[in-house]
Formats: sequence, C-alpha cells, structure tokens
Amino acid sequence: MSDILVKQAKREEAIKITLKAEKLAVSIPDYEWLARIDGFLASQYRLIGLKGLGEKYLDLGIENAKKIEDKDISDLYFGLVFQEKAQYAKSEKHYNKSINILKQANKLFEKQKTAQKRKLFIGMNSVLMAESFIDLKQNDSALSHFNKSLKLFNEIGINNSEFVSQAFNGKGQVLLDEQKYDQAIVFLNKALKIAEAGNYKVLLEHIYKNVSSFYKVTGDVVNYNLYYKKYLDQGEDLEKSKKEVLNIEVNRILKNQEANSSQLKTIIIGVTLLLLASLFFVFLTKRNQIKENKKFKETISNLKNQTNGVVLDRDLGLTKIESSKNDCSHLDHFMSEETEQLILQKLNKFECGHGYTNSNITLSKLSSEFRINTKYLSYVINKHKKKDFNNYINELRICFIEKKLISNPEYLNYKISYLSSECGFSSHSKFSAVFKKEKGLSPSVFINKISKENNKLQEENIIVK
Repeated sequence: MSDILVKQAKREEAIKITLKAEKLAVSIPDYEWLARIDGFLASQYRLIGLKGLGEKYLDLGIENAKKIEDKDISDLYFGLVFQEKAQYAKSEKHYNKSINILKQANKLFEKQKTAQKRKLFIGMNSVLMAESFIDLKQNDSALSHFNKSLKLFNEIGINNSEFVSQAFNGKGQVLLDEQKYDQAIVFLNKALKIAEAGNYKVLLEHIYKNVSSFYKVTGDVVNYNLYYKKYLDQGEDLEKSKKEVLNIEVNRILKNQEANSSQLKTIIIGVTLLLLASLFFVFLTKRNQIKENKKFKETISNLKNQTNGVVLDRDLGLTKIESSKNDCSHLDHFMSEETEQLILQKLNKFECGHGYTNSNITLSKLSSEFRINTKYLSYVINKHKKKDFNNYINELRICFIEKKLISNPEYLNYKISYLSSECGFSSHSKFSAVFKKEKGLSPSVFINKISKENNKLQEENIIVK
C-alpha cells in the first residue's frame, strides 16, 4: 500500500502505513520485511529532508539484512540498501561515489537465482546508474545503461511500469541535450503516457520539465507554456506535500522522544535551520534575479548604441585624442600627437573586423601587424580604452558574442564551449569568468533571458495576429 501511495505523492499516508508495518514486523520478528521497511523509510526521510533519520534506518536495514537466513534474499536486501546509499551520495552531488556503490549493488543482484527477479533489480539499478552519468555529463554511458534497463524490462514483460517510464524519460533527456530532438520527443511521449496512466506524480514533474524544454528549443510557444505550467504546478504541489509531511514527521518524532531532550533539541534546531536556509535561499534568489534583470536590460540598451561592431559609449571606436593630459602626461614624450592618432585609427579598423577572435592574438603580434612599437600600442590602449591589452581584447570578444546571441537566435542553442571558441577564448571556464565580469551574469543566464524575451515577443505577435 505504501509503495502505491508514494508513487502518487501521498507520502504522509505512505510513511504512516509503513510505520504500522514496522511494528508488526518487529513483533514477529520478520527480518526480511524489516530490512525492506528500513530501506523504504530511509528513502522517504531522505526525500523530505530528514537525512539523519534516514541514515539511521539505513543502518537498521544493514543489521536486519544480516539476520536473514536465506542467502539469496539477504543479498537482495543488501543490494537495495546499497541502492539507497547511492541515492544519498547522489543527493550530495557525489556522483562517482553513487555509481561505485551501485556497482556493488549490481554484483549482489547478479547472484539472484530467479531470472525474473535478477533482471528486474539489475534493470532498476541501471536506471539509477544512468541518472548519475547524466549528472556527470557522460551521455554515452547514460544511454548505454538506459538501453540495458529497457531491454531487461522488456524481457520480463513490464513495459508499462514506472521504471520503464523513468528510463524513457532519462533517454529522452539525454537525446534532448544532444539536440536529437526528433528522437527525444518520441521517448518523452512514451514516458509521459505511462506516468500519466499510473499517476506517478514525482516522475511526472521531471517528465513535464523535459517536455517543456523540448518545445522551448523547437520554438513551439503554445506547448512550451502548457507543459511548463504543468511542471511548475506539479513541483508546487510536491513541495507543499513535502513540507506538510516534514512537519507531521517532526511532530511525531517530538512526541515519541520527549524523554531524550538532546535529540529533541537537535531536531528542532535542524528543522529551524532548514526553514531559515530555505527563506534565505529564496531571498538570495529574488535579489539575484533583480540584479540580473537590471544588468541584462543595461546590456541590451548598451548594445543599441553599437555601430558596425563598435561600442561608442565605451570609446572602443575611433575618437579624437582627449585634451585632458592629467592622467598620462608623463607618457606624452613617447610619441607625437600624429602617431597617437594613427594608432587610434588602426585600432578602430581592428575593432570593425574580427581579428580579436583569434585565440592566439598577443600585444606583440598586433604591434607587428600595425608596424608600431609595443610600448606605443600599450600606451594608447591604456590611455584611451582605460584598460590593459588583455582586458581590451576580452571586452571586444564579449561584445562580439553578445551581438551574435541577440541578432542570431540559432546561437542560443549552441553550447557554451562553442561560443567561447567562436569569440577567441581558449577555454570554457575563462570565457564564463570574463563574461560574468563584463556583463554581471553568466553566459547561461544571459542566454536564458534572451530566450525568454524572444518567447515573449512571439507570444505578443500571436496575440496581435
């Protein structure tokens, strides 16, 4: 009963019934059922945020599994405990650790004498491994494990189970990431059909998110809005349910353990810190969103002042030599005013081209191209661009890719690594750091905001039509 209830996101009822089952199993005692119950409760407490209590049940599960006399059944439940340990590692973003633990579980499942049981649990294990490979961005390994699980599920005839839907969704997510959109939507639709038929609410949240992402990248505004709303609504319902269960379980624990004051204090402090952390996170998120939106609008406004790739308001183009000599009058003996003007003209021509996107460009190479002394060039850049050579080149590169992203929508679908090489950066990380420094927000956030603006404009056009 609790297995069915938890799939329908009725976690409070599921835990309540499982605790009744635990009392019955203890009274017999039945160590096989106790091990299974311990694993289930460990999973539920992890999901609602009571990890300490969940880990306690994991330890109980190990102790009860040791007491099971049938070696085949004991191996099975040890494998399930390892699976749950892997999920704890994954929740803490220790994805390689999670995979290694799942490999240990797999060895135990492979010992199962019954083919049906062996294929079922190895298939479930493969789905979990594939999801950790997705988090590690190892798509080939993820696809391999999803395919393995689907093959095993097909062999034992459970083609419409939650596990199959989970595998289809994961496979669709990987194909979506690899921009194989036609293949991705086929598997996402299969996952959606099974999950909606079984009312698997937790799984539906993930599927709705992936389906909405598909319609977003393929430009279907109507379906994107439809499934994105479903994703948000489902997430809101699950979060509300999670908080309710958390409060109920905390109250239950407080009532059952009033004698242990130190443990009570730990739980109260833990829940209070959890709630405070949640509020602080919401506050930071809102504040960052406001800052990012402000910076984004400033960026778009500045871009409108560009002409032929030259940002006029930042004096990156051809300008007359400023008459104020206070900032660098001690360097004026370097060159004549005519030479300084000639260098500015060369820089203006350089900015109108795309030479700065060459990742190998240096001060000495540009000086050689201009046929001038490196000191002269460095002096003019410092005086008139108010920055050193490297920062000057980096700003030109960021302005270049910024224009590409706004004027060419197809660039919004390119990977960050491609964008970084396109504008001349030697590494993904260097590009992201400079972009954040120049624009006040990361490339991915910037791209997301442009996409939202484009979708908004498309929606307005649809309404007007």
